[in-house]
Amino acid sequence: MPPREAEGCGNVRGVVGSIAIVVVLLAVGAFVHPGSGGRGPGSLGHSGPAPRLGTSELQNAAKSLSSGGGPARGLAWSCQSGSGPGSVSCGPATTPAPLVATSPNWNPLPTAPPHRYSTEGAYDPLDREVVMFGGWNGGGFMGDTWVFLNGAWSQLHPSTAPSARSSAMMTWDVKDHYALLYGGEGTGGLLSDTWTFVHGHWTHLTPATSPGTLANAGMAYDSNDSYVVLFAGQPTGSTVTAATWTYSGGVWTHPTPAASPAARSYLGMAYDNRDGWIVVFGGQTATGSPLGDTWNFSKGHWTQQAVGGPAPANRSGPALANDTSDSSLILFGGVSTGSGRFADTWSFVQGAWTQLGPASAPSARGDALAVFDSAIGKVFLYGGNPHAGPILQNTWTYRGGVWKSVPPIHPDARLDVAMVYDEADGYVVLFGGQDLGGARADTWTYLHGLWKPLTLSPAPPARSGAAMTFDSTDGYVVLFGGGCPPGVICTILGDTWEFLGGHWSQLFPAYSPSPREWASMADDPNDGYVVLFGGYSASGDTNDTWTFVGGAWTNVWANGCTYCGQPAARFSAGMVYDAYDGYVLLFGGTNATGSVSFRSLSDTWTFLAGNWTNVTFSAGTPPPQTSNLGLAYDGFDGYVLLNGGWTWNGGTTYATSWKFVGGAWSQLAPSTSPPALADFNLAYDAADNSVVLFGGVTCGSCLWSLSYTPLSGATWLY
Repeated sequence: MPPREAEGCGNVRGVVGSIAIVVVLLAVGAFVHPGSGGRGPGSLGHSGPAPRLGTSELQNAAKSLSSGGGPARGLAWSCQSGSGPGSVSCGPATTPAPLVATSPNWNPLPTAPPHRYSTEGAYDPLDREVVMFGGWNGGGFMGDTWVFLNGAWSQLHPSTAPSARSSAMMTWDVKDHYALLYGGEGTGGLLSDTWTFVHGHWTHLTPATSPGTLANAGMAYDSNDSYVVLFAGQPTGSTVTAATWTYSGGVWTHPTPAASPAARSYLGMAYDNRDGWIVVFGGQTATGSPLGDTWNFSKGHWTQQAVGGPAPANRSGPALANDTSDSSLILFGGVSTGSGRFADTWSFVQGAWTQLGPASAPSARGDALAVFDSAIGKVFLYGGNPHAGPILQNTWTYRGGVWKSVPPIHPDARLDVAMVYDEADGYVVLFGGQDLGGARADTWTYLHGLWKPLTLSPAPPARSGAAMTFDSTDGYVVLFGGGCPPGVICTILGDTWEFLGGHWSQLFPAYSPSPREWASMADDPNDGYVVLFGGYSASGDTNDTWTFVGGAWTNVWANGCTYCGQPAARFSAGMVYDAYDGYVLLFGGTNATGSVSFRSLSDTWTFLAGNWTNVTFSAGTPPPQTSNLGLAYDGFDGYVLLNGGWTWNGGTTYATSWKFVGGAWSQLAPSTSPPALADFNLAYDAADNSVVLFGGVTCGSCLWSLSYTPLSGATWLY
């Protein structure tokens, strides 16, 4: 019984020697809001006096530091008992080893589930999200779990889940407080298993009795009678049934009503909260003939509705949902005789069908998922099987006679964004950049696979090419300067901003670097300040070095000195703190001083204790001459990651990835990678242990010809 197809288709050296750490443990009570589902940080409540540190707590603290917790920033420290009670002495491990993933790889971040139909889903009132599982994508069964929350999709990766399938039945069991999934069809045939889902976790149940193998049935929770009702479906690939089952408290029961609708599959079924009963509409017989009858189920009895007036045409696979905001049922689409598809919208109120005429609506489809999303107060519709063309993956909502398409939520395609992980607030922050319409001034956060726009005032003015990093000494994100893309006349900026707790604040230091864009900036926790180097100013590229701490800028290396032991003037270089090797690392960039034309660089420098060191000739075979690249420290794998960029010396845009660890470069060979990109940004997301890549342009040589057509708005994870 294959699903019906669509036709036509480390050694951190910030402290020499050991330090004594006195660990004081407060009495902490952890509370995780049900809506977090265990995927986000909970809130901590503190109460009571601090208890005396016991042996087990001391051992746990030492174990945490030894495994990379604390100031070592992902690197192991060795610990031993301290000289006094409640103390432990810890120092950098003598031979730290990076944590290298067995097969690190790039993967695009999906902004919506892949196309499918005959998927199953339910609204989860505990976590206030729609849960969706499985389906058929035209070539195979799917076994992924997704949630739709606050207008955005995110994929979950539970450790245990049902096998891949389509045509299963799923609803929220109000009495038992979980989503219930039953049966369906998988690669081995029809299924008869029972699963529950709550707070992000699947659990396999093994009730003594069950409905047996079944697919394409109807299932809904009967709020009036406090149990789940399962009706009809296909027990084999060629037969249909008219059996009724109920479920409550982990037990399946098989009642035998005196009368019931005819056997069928692919029916529409939902609870009607206005009238207090379950409604069934349509479906198809064993021979594929579509049905158009309406029935209700209440108190264990089926009754056919004597529908007066118009009614939806006979169909199978309609999307039917209980619209509690309007106390009505909403029906959309379905499959007609001859494999046609409907795109009509109907409401069912007090036994009467009424066709609605919304100004816009989803395209014709059958076998779509429809549930009522109480969090947003709208009917939710996803995917479906069209008459011709590709299987659908779009999301729509309906309320008050209006259908609205729900686009994926993420920043628009752009280049030259500022992006960094905000250690204080626990998410990635993105600001500004440049798109086809000009410089941007928007702020976004990224956490657990979701982009979220922030509407903030005050905020920095629009810009691209700003320098931004997290200032670990002062505990906030700091942003400096910026401007506009090559060839665009605009004001180059020299302002300093702080981002903390979801708010921007402008700082007014007594002295600042000259206004510039495309400068390199990194936090140096080893020496306790932020380092800024180079950039492009009104007079050209620069090679001065500044430090920032406590709200004040200090010039530590002057601009213009070529042979003073500092890197040559440049802009669009990569710079990041290398936590394994314990210094700031600088690579590549564009040099323009004294040149008729720009040239890309391939030299490698380190910055430690206020001094620059050229390590180009001791760092192995480096990446090629590269500008406008992405550079980030991968705290999970324990090395500096370089990706992409382009070179003025030939115009090549790169799609290669490199790592720097232990003072040496080596090229990586991931099986999948982002396309060749320049002028994007990378940030290590410590909340999810992955490097995030966003934006850029797929044609580096287009940067100075103002050809921004190939902008990227994709997010990639490493």
